[in-house]
Amino acid sequence: MADEAAYLEPLASVTAIERKTTGWIFGRPSAGTPAAQMELARRLDAEQSLRHAARAYDALVRRWPHAPEAAPAQQRLAELQDARGKLQKAFAEFRYLLHFYPGQAAPKEILDRLLAIANHYKDEGRENVALQMFLQIAELAPQWSKTPQALLQAGLLQAADRKWDEAVATFERISANHPGSPEAEAAAGEAAHALYRIARRFERDEAVQNRALASLSATLRDYPKHTGREKLQEELDDLTARRYNAHYEAARFYDSPRFKPETAVTAYEEFLRRFPAAPQAEEVRQRLDELDETGRE
Repeated sequence: MADEAAYLEPLASVTAIERKTTGWIFGRPSAGTPAAQMELARRLDAEQSLRHAARAYDALVRRWPHAPEAAPAQQRLAELQDARGKLQKAFAEFRYLLHFYPGQAAPKEILDRLLAIANHYKDEGRENVALQMFLQIAELAPQWSKTPQALLQAGLLQAADRKWDEAVATFERISANHPGSPEAEAAAGEAAHALYRIARRFERDEAVQNRALASLSATLRDYPKHTGREKLQEELDDLTARRYNAHYEAARFYDSPRFKPETAVTAYEEFLRRFPAAPQAEEVRQRLDELDETGRE
């Protein structure tokens, strides 16, 4: 699908955006028609009374959301908040514009501005604000060409906050929805790193171990020139060694006078069946020969 045709196809899980309504006191227009209210707002705008102009545009959208003047009023409201340095409000108003008036705005320019605002808060160290903005951009325009950038930044912020499960889900969205994008390779590596950390935390969970090992192996296979290949290989080797050692120790547990030799033989044979190339395999084979000789005596 061409980029221009795929900007605004919100996901079903998009964060709810409620339509504006007119309050009993606040948000009520001063004029009796949308055209008159737009004229008032534009006059205040021209007079550089930006705060009052913003209120007038907002009142128009609230009172007459389906009028022809509503979309341009909403866009100018967002632009005024942006010009006034009210960046969180500007972000919300631009997002409202694209959500409710998608066919009456230029999505590329607005999405670029939303991404710039999100990056601004990230650079300022306001990670929680930036994270929500990156995710909202991705939900609002899941097929936009720069959505992988937004998702990658969101995942990195989640990982920096040690929210490994959330980070993995975000990185995997890039791999699933934007394969072949420049961000897909980085996302695969970051997902593998996060899964490695989860695996180290839950070392007895076989499913967690398998998932991490599969992710590390797949990333190394699919991206042979990955810039983080050395680190990925180290983590794969570490998890593999830990897995071999854990299963070896589990088998060796039964090799004691407390259990019948047959129990140890069964445990060792299962180890060899699952891990024939493990570093402990030769030692296990030798021990099986010893147990076999003992059994014949």
